[in-house]
Amino acid sequence: MSLGELFNIRRGIATGANDFFIKPRDEFHRLGISDEYLKPILPSPRHMPLSEVGMDAQGWPVDTGSYALLDCTGLNDRDLPFPVVSYLNSADPKVHSSYLVRGRTPWYSQEQRPVAPILCTYMGRSSTRTGKAFRFIRNRSHATATNSYLMLFPKSEFADLATREWLDEMWVRLSALTTESIVSEGREYGGGLKKIEPKELGRVQVAGLDEVRQPSFLFQEPSF
Repeated sequence: MSLGELFNIRRGIATGANDFFIKPRDEFHRLGISDEYLKPILPSPRHMPLSEVGMDAQGWPVDTGSYALLDCTGLNDRDLPFPVVSYLNSADPKVHSSYLVRGRTPWYSQEQRPVAPILCTYMGRSSTRTGKAFRFIRNRSHATATNSYLMLFPKSEFADLATREWLDEMWVRLSALTTESIVSEGREYGGGLKKIEPKELGRVQVAGLDEVRQPSFLFQEPSF
């Protein structure tokens, strides 16, 4: 069975200006910007060694550095408090000239994605520790992710199956995949750099996935 039969796979969000829209949460707080205008987001894979992300009482990820995305999507300038407006007004002209930013209305809008319970790093070199170029990450927090990750969402027909236990089992099986089995559907560049796109990851075959249709995978506890 292929991953694409079980999951909808999408790239994470592209802000168009990560340095401006993504900062440590406490840095935004020091600027007077409250959590009402912030969304938890995972750091880039090179700064996020974890393969399993927990959360605090507010849903923010723990042990990842607590990064935040400034997300005022759907709000006009007149709806925003002074600290947010002041920060937006401080944007460098390079932010406004970004291809993605200048194509959005308002310009500070962000792409919207549901929280993905499983993520995959989409590019990397084989680790000297694990020998693997790609990591599957079990996301138990409310954090979104940038386009440095691929986001795996259980398809609607598996909604009743997608309990915590089911997702944990899927994560274990995906983490056992070899780099070779993934790269066979992706691509490899000079210097050992390997890359996989959403459609390519969807073609990756995983042994034993037919079992997910069996009653043994049905649990009563809902949600991620």
